[in-house]
Amino acid sequence: MTPRTSLLLLIFLFPSFLHAKQVHKESSEPVDRVKVYKSLEEALKTPLSVEHLDLSNQQLNSLSEAIGELKNLRILILYGNNLATLPDRIIELQNLSEIDLSKNLELNLESIFKQLAQLPNLKNLDLEHNDLKNIPNSLSQLANLEVLNLLGNRFEKLPNAITKLTLLKELYLQSNALESLNRNITELKDLEVLDLTSNYIQTLPLEVTQLPSLKMLHLSDNGLFYVPVGIKNLNKLEKLYLGNNSNLDYQSIIQNLAQLPHLRVLSLTNNNLDVLPNEIANIKNLEKLILSQNNLKILPQEITQLESLWYLELDHNENLDYKVLMLILQDILSLNELSLSHNNLADFPDGLENLVQIKRLHLNANDITVLDAKFGNLAQLQQLDLYNNKISFISRELEVTATLLELDLRFNPIPETEKARMKIQLPETDILF
Repeated sequence: MTPRTSLLLLIFLFPSFLHAKQVHKESSEPVDRVKVYKSLEEALKTPLSVEHLDLSNQQLNSLSEAIGELKNLRILILYGNNLATLPDRIIELQNLSEIDLSKNLELNLESIFKQLAQLPNLKNLDLEHNDLKNIPNSLSQLANLEVLNLLGNRFEKLPNAITKLTLLKELYLQSNALESLNRNITELKDLEVLDLTSNYIQTLPLEVTQLPSLKMLHLSDNGLFYVPVGIKNLNKLEKLYLGNNSNLDYQSIIQNLAQLPHLRVLSLTNNNLDVLPNEIANIKNLEKLILSQNNLKILPQEITQLESLWYLELDHNENLDYKVLMLILQDILSLNELSLSHNNLADFPDGLENLVQIKRLHLNANDITVLDAKFGNLAQLQQLDLYNNKISFISRELEVTATLLELDLRFNPIPETEKARMKIQLPETDILF
């Protein structure tokens, strides 16, 4: 599969992805619970109480100077308009911390950056989907910027102005045309999140391995041929995404990743893996392992040494040897969430009932026809996902524990009479039909 193919597949399967904002964004900001105003007219009725104004997709050609009355405004969303400039009074918004200018294709960024540079509390700037190939050097005047989102533009190289934002913590560059990075990226000493998903970077620059604060690195869908040994020096790295880079030597890479003391999440999706290297056991603190869309038949016995592993995803691995797999998984005592979706399963795998540690089990989009009684053995099961199978009834012998909180049976051919019986048989479970 070529770079970007997995992204296009995702768009095809889930159209809402086209409208998603900040695909991987992991800001530590708390969820904003203040009132969100949807029009400037409404906001101006009580200007000093307005903290969040969302004017997205309103076909605005200009923004009124009256915006300056909103002295306590913190978040301004202007996504999907026709703006070229911002009003002069924008500089009066001294409490503004976040502005979203995405999908405004005619922006005069030179003048806008000079205005935004006068806002000392501005931390978050969103410029995704603006068809940008270059960016003015005046961006570097936004000295306090911590989050910069440039998703879905046309950058072929990293603008030098970005490397001068020395307080930057999160940089989102997915779905551009990057083939390399600016060597000065090492100046971003505080950078914690770097998202390079869906670009054309075949060799990961050594400079990326010299970012001392990096916690999350997205490299999926690039067609990578080489990741430098220096990746083992990213001592703070917690999450690494390497999906759809099937040319890499994963045995060598995993050996290097074993040197990372804080690595908790590893994604190796869509890499044509037939075998998972035994060295995976050396990533001692691994908690989440994502192996979907590969050609795996079994997992190495050594995986049972991962004492912190609680999430394992094996979706789209249609050739799994379940007899061997279940014997291995039952020895991973920390494992409480397992996904085996899209695997053409016609029945529940033998041995599944022995995974008594499992709390959340995902088996959606298979060919299962009967909800088997063996699920009664899963004493800790809280969530069972059987969305989009071929189930028409559940075994009358099925006795689930009181722990089962949710059973998802949506998009199954279940008669109404059978649904009624299920509700009686499982009175304590929230069943989704």
